[in-house]
Amino acid sequence: MSSPLTVSPAGGADVTVRIMARLQADDRIEFAVQQQLAGGSWGEPLLPARRFFPAGARVDRWLVSSPVVWNPVAAPEPPAEPGAPAPARFSAVDSGGTHACGLLTDGTVSCWGGDSHGQTDAPDGRFSAVSAGLTHSCGLRTDGTITCWGGNENLQSDALDGQFTAVSAGGYLSCGLRTDATAVCWGRGFSEFDTNSFVPPLLVSAVVAGDRDACGLITDDDSVLCVDETYETPLHHGPFSAISAGGRHHCALGANGAVACWGDNSHGQTDAPEGRFKAVSAGGRHTCGLLANDTVACWGDDSDGQATPAGGLFTAVSAGGNHSCGLRSDGTVTCWGRIEGP
Repeated sequence: MSSPLTVSPAGGADVTVRIMARLQADDRIEFAVQQQLAGGSWGEPLLPARRFFPAGARVDRWLVSSPVVWNPVAAPEPPAEPGAPAPARFSAVDSGGTHACGLLTDGTVSCWGGDSHGQTDAPDGRFSAVSAGLTHSCGLRTDGTITCWGGNENLQSDALDGQFTAVSAGGYLSCGLRTDATAVCWGRGFSEFDTNSFVPPLLVSAVVAGDRDACGLITDDDSVLCVDETYETPLHHGPFSAISAGGRHHCALGANGAVACWGDNSHGQTDAPEGRFKAVSAGGRHTCGLLANDTVACWGDDSDGQATPAGGLFTAVSAGGNHSCGLRSDGTVTCWGRIEGP
């Protein structure tokens, strides 16, 4: 078996495969390709028509099989126990301080874990996004409005009126991305923060709320601008395609798939490994990223196992306080570290 290899089918999601070879009784070598399934297991070998080669092949000459028509296979559904309820299916997950929230496929929100401030008491209704903060949570409803619940000692749950396309719950504040590509935040030290007040207005394609600051991905040049409660505005040049804010550090995904992090590195949470990533998520004192082969890598504080990811393949990952959660392709969520719930 070779080591895993990422394959990018035209018009499809990346898949992980490996090359197999075995020796036949007549000394020929047979080759095959095998795909990794969502649970981490491997599918049936895919056998090219021309796949047998003599053991005594010429030195330095590549052995080429006949073309392989690739049809990625889905992971088999595990058999359900009689009388057992069907597992919940999610389309998104986000990890907070001691809790996590997920967006179910029917548009409702489910939260679990620590509930000291009511941060897991998700309201009824349909949502298109959800974000878990330190002691509160926020959701973007299907009508474009934002609702927050849980801790509100810094007014971080007093969601502003208006139409939004994204929401982010942080430590002591929350932020939303308006339909006009401006960002606004509310909570500790951010009662008047509004990128529409810049001259000219600062347009962003994404906004994230950190512990005590917020960052926006600027549309003009894909750089990252972060603003703290003293209104200092450090600029980080990209280009970047995504950003994430943790406890006291930030990470961004470069256009080439590399991860760049900055800020507090007391636990190695900004020491991003090399490799090509699809997504990155900054947690309390650790960071996790979704690699191009759909596996998860984490780095930083691992005192509660939050930086030791579960095995298998994922479509999304979210790092929280002392835990992390990943979304699998079958819509189930797996968490690791210190958190209650699934």
